[in-house]
Amino acid sequence: MKKLITFAVCTALSTSTFANIFSDIDQVNNKVTDFASTISQSNDKETTLSGTFKTESGLFIGAETSYDWNKATKGRQETSLGMAYRFNLTDNFYLMPQVIYSKQHKNSSYNEWDNDEDVSNYQDETIEVDFIAESTKIGDSWELGLQTGYHFDNGLFIAARYGYETSQNMMRLEGYHQMPGGQLLLKRRQLDDKVASHNTDLTVGYQMGEMALVTASWLHTRTADDISFSMSGENIIIDKEKLVKVKGSSNDFEVKAAFTGMKYIRPFISYTVVGDYKLKGEHKELDSLIGKDKNRIEAGITIRF
Repeated sequence: MKKLITFAVCTALSTSTFANIFSDIDQVNNKVTDFASTISQSNDKETTLSGTFKTESGLFIGAETSYDWNKATKGRQETSLGMAYRFNLTDNFYLMPQVIYSKQHKNSSYNEWDNDEDVSNYQDETIEVDFIAESTKIGDSWELGLQTGYHFDNGLFIAARYGYETSQNMMRLEGYHQMPGGQLLLKRRQLDDKVASHNTDLTVGYQMGEMALVTASWLHTRTADDISFSMSGENIIIDKEKLVKVKGSSNDFEVKAAFTGMKYIRPFISYTVVGDYKLKGEHKELDSLIGKDKNRIEAGITIRF
């Protein structure tokens, strides 16, 4: 039961989303036409490549992709495409609505485990379910966001962003009976679930002349979900029923420093404290369910033209 309940919300909470393709606040603050390309490497063996083109009028077009070098999960992870527009309310204050589409490249997994408790009725016989197979698929996502910021003449600036993100995910559980020469599928449960998350972040930064740029950011992610089953038997009859309500939240903190003394090249390093993600729900197994990812160190170079 726990494996099924946690699937929908963990996908929204278990990774940090500071790597927004419009998160380069310094580029947002400057009202000139330019192009910025960034490559970075993190301690969890993930390489990220991104590029953002900005016009003087305030239009932003950006893209980002990541590659996982870990042996068990090696391959492209996700590619994001986005568009935003900066509305200058004053010389120092702006609003920037944005939309981001993210495609999952490695979005599925498969696991199976032995089972010694469950039984199923098949052709008027009661048969043991010897093992259960689980397959999951994380769907592509859309995010609508609104960013605002104010930069002071002394180099200090603040920015805040809210994003509403949705993705369609699938999980399938199948129970099998082991027979000589093969397996017999006894029952199947499938969860098709639309997961929504609310992402809020706040950034404070300081431009130290033309030498360095430092920022500190806080990201809060929360999600609420109603999980439901669809069960199919011999006649492929679907019977949907509500299962449980689930809520989750997480908090991440990042500090970042960039050297800006060169005209076109800006090396940077960041450290993110990845907070525990906590789940609460109507089911008793969620009373103390807490997940944790390791903290993240990332170093890279941004080239601006």
